[in-house]
Amino acid sequence: MDTLPEKLETAIRNAGWIVDTKIGGGGGGNVFLCYKKALIDAVEKYRTVTGPTIRVTDQSDRSLRLLVREAYDSIVWKQDGVSVVKVPHSISDGDTLGRLRDEIKAMDSCDHPGLIKLINHDPKDPPQWFVMEYHANGILESHASKYKGKPVETLVAIKPVVDGVATLHRAGYVHRDIKPKNIFVTLKGDLVLGDFGIVFTRDDDRTRITKPGESICSRDWIPDWVRFRNPNEFTAKVDVFMLAKVIYFMITGENVLSTQLVDEDKDLAKLFSGAKGIALVNDLLKNCIVGREIDCKVENAEKLSKRIDGLIEQITRFPDKAAEILRWKNQIVTVIKDGTELGDGCTVEDCTPFWVQFNAIGSGRDYSEPLEGVRLAQDVTRNRRLKIILP
Repeated sequence: MDTLPEKLETAIRNAGWIVDTKIGGGGGGNVFLCYKKALIDAVEKYRTVTGPTIRVTDQSDRSLRLLVREAYDSIVWKQDGVSVVKVPHSISDGDTLGRLRDEIKAMDSCDHPGLIKLINHDPKDPPQWFVMEYHANGILESHASKYKGKPVETLVAIKPVVDGVATLHRAGYVHRDIKPKNIFVTLKGDLVLGDFGIVFTRDDDRTRITKPGESICSRDWIPDWVRFRNPNEFTAKVDVFMLAKVIYFMITGENVLSTQLVDEDKDLAKLFSGAKGIALVNDLLKNCIVGREIDCKVENAEKLSKRIDGLIEQITRFPDKAAEILRWKNQIVTVIKDGTELGDGCTVEDCTPFWVQFNAIGSGRDYSEPLEGVRLAQDVTRNRRLKIILP
């Protein structure tokens, strides 16, 4: 459907929006550019006074000049301010209209800078259209080179999207379709997650069964464990898995399967060995991009956000130290405390933000020590294994 039915286009116009060209489709609907009718009217009124050229002068009415300037920016340069309207493929399909209703409900109840904003919608039930913000700068998939080999920049950029998904999770929603094509780039370079077309919420009174041919996720981005599940069986870990794959894509420019992270040619720590914090990020992703749901160690986007915050802090404050300790995870190291070696050596359990955790061989005692103040050296008497000197 490249044009709207006249009745539907009139209803949208009466709500204050003029529909322009089709720019996309999928997820049960079509998307068209649209503009505020008031802005178009302002331009036309101004043209009747000054001629065909859009030119703002000091002699113009102030309120009209502001409208014309906004219209000029929106329409001529297609900057933020132009919107998009989404309509279903068929206004007679109850299931499609139901998906549109779910999409509106999710956007309306989960306002966050990292999520696409709902601007207006059809007040009828079921609704036949809604208007949301438009980002002319394109999608993340077209901007991935900006982040290649840059783990810190990647984490900082994706953090608002992760926080937005955390807002969805707290409201009971699972997005189910997080991928670079559904993440938009604002004119300021910020990332915003859109396309709520297959969002699912557990607060429905019904058990939702996926119908034949219905999209349940983007197959290249979903975890293996949900390929044959119904939406009501999805958990927040599905979104965590997808967010982790987006992070991997931003750093490498490639998608990755859950089974591939163990391959040397897919290992971030080997691909970008000189990048600060790459081992820490690699370790996080290996806990999220997994073949079994039980192996996903991050329960939801809120916990993923906290892990990202901690990694950013850890990398920027103790970049080399934390990465070096993590290189020795599950291996034997020498730990010196108050001038005395602990046990017969220790095994590194983890290096979380601000803390290093290890277990003393022999006594079996677990230790958790602040990372700040720790000094690292080589134990030349034991094959140059890592020596951790506690303050």
